[in-house]
Amino acid sequence: RAPAALARPPRASAQPSHARTHVAGPRVSPTPPAAMASTSALQKSLLNMFSPLLSSMAKSYKGVVGARLTKLGLRYDDLIDPDMDMDAREALRRLGPEVEIQRNQRLKRALDLSMKHVDLDPKIQKVQTPFNNYLHGMLEQVKMENAERQEVGTPTPYNRQLP
Repeated sequence: RAPAALARPPRASAQPSHARTHVAGPRVSPTPPAAMASTSALQKSLLNMFSPLLSSMAKSYKGVVGARLTKLGLRYDDLIDPDMDMDAREALRRLGPEVEIQRNQRLKRALDLSMKHVDLDPKIQKVQTPFNNYLHGMLEQVKMENAERQEVGTPTPYNRQLP
């Protein structure tokens, strides 16, 4: 037992300790419309200021990604994982078995080349088209259909659960 001099003073609150609720974080008041307009203007000015820098970085990044995809014989749409995106799975299904077979062959070849630490033959690299999108159009169509279904409130005709 602690001596009386070291005992804690009683709490000032009349509520028992288990009755108190703790609110995490500071209380945030609603943002007034004038502040939202100034925030939007700030975002636009920052975007205008950094747009040239971002566009040059995007071009160089696209070049690096394109060079690596060319060395492996892949297309950019091959990087979309249909096991993690149900819309991509549906878009691939709609494109037909030929497109899916070609995609799987490109992926197998890329895995083989990567495991061997070699690149494609330079003659074959010259005919590669890494940014020739074969999936993008159908994927956008599937996403638009799903958004429309969600607005109307009808279920999707295929399973949208991830494995």
